[in-house]
Amino acid sequence: MKKNKTLFSLLLVASLMVSVLASCTKSSAKEGTDPTLLSLVVAGATERAHCGAAIVLVNSCVGGQGTGQYVDAGICASTPGYDNVDLVKCVSAKVTELDCTNPANKYTTGAAALAITSSATTADGKTTTVVTHKGVFGACFLTKGGFSAFATVDETAGTATWTH
Repeated sequence: MKKNKTLFSLLLVASLMVSVLASCTKSSAKEGTDPTLLSLVVAGATERAHCGAAIVLVNSCVGGQGTGQYVDAGICASTPGYDNVDLVKCVSAKVTELDCTNPANKYTTGAAALAITSSATTADGKTTTVVTHKGVFGACFLTKGGFSAFATVDETAGTATWTH
């Protein structure tokens, strides 16, 4: 009987947490607000504070409405190199340069502001990863993202490449 009460309590707490997260996501989509901070918490990337700050700044230049219109903070957890102060400074300077406080200067989608894609190929037991940075903030994430410590950076192509 005691096991059933414990299991019931755990299920109740879990369902309440899911309800709260779903409610936050729905309300931010309905209001057109930036769900970046929620994404960081859900993704467990709270230790990536500088990257999260940079993504919040990028999203301040995105004027789209609804879910999927902003840059996803998941890149902070999935790609190495983005968690540093220089990245935040670069993005902050770019936001100021673009005058994103003026609604006319905002991008309609997050992809127009920042698009990061990655691909990997494996040959002879070694994997080569290529991360491509596009959009107006792509150069900040490429050059200030810390890739130079472990990757070959090609600013013209917008790529960082490394083998592991």
